[in-house]
Amino acid sequence: MRDDVVTARSVFDQSPDQLWQVLGAPEMYSRFVPQIAWCEVIEPAEGGHGPTCLMRICPQRGVLVEERVEAMVWRPRENVVWCSVEDHHRWLSIELRPRPDGQTELVVDLHIPGLSARYADIVAPGAVKRELAEVSDRLGRHLTGRPPSRADHSRQAEDVK
Repeated sequence: MRDDVVTARSVFDQSPDQLWQVLGAPEMYSRFVPQIAWCEVIEPAEGGHGPTCLMRICPQRGVLVEERVEAMVWRPRENVVWCSVEDHHRWLSIELRPRPDGQTELVVDLHIPGLSARYADIVAPGAVKRELAEVSDRLGRHLTGRPPSRADHSRQAEDVK
């Protein structure tokens, strides 16, 4: 793996089909990834091509970035690779790998070169892995019908302030 790509992994008890219910619906991402404030599908997935979306991303408190992203790879229940429409060198890959024990491994690869030093801590390997663990917990709770954790409620209350 390239040294400029951050990789994080998580294992779910659910099948790739169940996970794809969320991963294949980008308008749901903001429910699980706090940095995504909003997502609108502006071109739907069709004919082997993934959707194009307009996202509002909050990388830090007080910073809002609007970004058009497109799914350059769109293999339902397997893999999606999101890229900035403006810069295909910045991408996020989400891969679902079925395991023999019936679980699914979620592998996330992130490549965002050229970010200013202001955002370097956000995409540092440790930060990305911690964030994926939190996102995985939220996603797992959703898929099993469990309520959000107290940490999620605290974060939502903090965001309202």
